[in-house]
Amino acid sequence: MQMTYSKAFQRLKKNFSLVSVFLVLLGCSSAGMAEFQEGKHYFKLDNATPGTGENVEVLEFFNYACPHCFNLEPYVQAWEKEKPDYIKFEHAPAFWNPMYENTAKAFYTAQELGVMDKLHLAIFDAIHNKGANFNNQEAIKAVFVANGVKAEDFDKMYSSFYISQKATMTNKQFAKFKLRSVPTIVVDGQWRTSLQEAGSHETLFEIIEFLSKKAKESRSDS
Repeated sequence: MQMTYSKAFQRLKKNFSLVSVFLVLLGCSSAGMAEFQEGKHYFKLDNATPGTGENVEVLEFFNYACPHCFNLEPYVQAWEKEKPDYIKFEHAPAFWNPMYENTAKAFYTAQELGVMDKLHLAIFDAIHNKGANFNNQEAIKAVFVANGVKAEDFDKMYSSFYISQKATMTNKQFAKFKLRSVPTIVVDGQWRTSLQEAGSHETLFEIIEFLSKKAKESRSDS
């Protein structure tokens, strides 16, 4: 069964000009990137752990059940196609109640089964447009099965200790950085920002690229 996109994604897909304008504006503004202020546009993390190497890690702590994460996702996907190559972007599913834990496990199940391309938007759609109750493991499995995953493969992976461990480790990272909400963007294990600090989608990605460049340049100087 082919994945059904959410209404929000359908609107963005139909209105290609909106995404195109967003990308053009982002590209133009990034060329002459503004100086952003610590304590206003971004914040230094407690227990910061700066990365090493050529790539800069950018994590979006999110959860499928979060409506703000759902609304941000189209812009994240548009930016991923245009971001600098040295930025390594990943989703990091945080949780603080049983349903949110289940969605985190769903994320890693899709990842380990190699079906993230099919399931990522399908999970958002199931929760926010179709009212799927992800407190119920059978409801989660139904989304996977509808997108071509065998029920027995889902059950084995979703219920494994490995998946629970991965979800728990991400949540420990969320707690280590003393984050309080999703979606929150963490750049290079040093700084956090969000749409609230940025004020707009365009500015959010400018801040991410500003901080990523700052991290990369600091490694070159050391």
